[in-house]
Amino acid sequence: MVVDHVGYETKAPKQALVVADEKSAQQDPPQTFALIDSATGKSVLTGSFKAAGQVDRWGGRTFWLADFTNWEKPGHYTLTAKSISGEISSCEFLIDDNLLERSTLSDVIFYFKGQRGSGDIDRADRHLALPDGRGFVDVRGGWYDATGDYGIHLSHQNPTSYFNPQQVPLVVWSLLKSYRVLEARQDDNFSEYRRRMLDEGLFGADFLVRIKRPGGLFF
Repeated sequence: MVVDHVGYETKAPKQALVVADEKSAQQDPPQTFALIDSATGKSVLTGSFKAAGQVDRWGGRTFWLADFTNWEKPGHYTLTAKSISGEISSCEFLIDDNLLERSTLSDVIFYFKGQRGSGDIDRADRHLALPDGRGFVDVRGGWYDATGDYGIHLSHQNPTSYFNPQQVPLVVWSLLKSYRVLEARQDDNFSEYRRRMLDEGLFGADFLVRIKRPGGLFF
């Protein structure tokens, strides 16, 4: 049984999957599921699986969906699935408020800080020659495109896309927009995240201002 390893938000959709090969799908499909409270060992919600079919070229595996969206009580849980031959159980997972932010946000912010332009590249970008030979510019800053990719990109260069996802500008907007959202919550659990998020957003905004040509577009 496949569950979300991060967990589920109390007010958000909650779904899990049972995966079986073609033989098991025909001979012993899952029938019902139960949500088990880990603290008490008791079932708190039951339901029937909904057939979700197959995915093309995924090795003939068949999927069934268990939906337990209606359960909103925080806690630790497991899911069990019953079929003719017996019962299987998921790993334990958490249902709670603000779970995604509390479980992932710190790592996301730290990732971008670790991707900041630094070292030799940063030193070179502080005094970068213009292609026309008419002087130098300071264009330090920004984030590397990916781990092992030291390009710092304003946007994708893809003329075939209807919507080109902006890279550095989108990160800056997302960080500062998220900072405002957390600020409006006035939740002390996120006070350190807000400080780090603002710092990272302003780092990126500073880079965008620096690479803007006076009276023109971006370098």
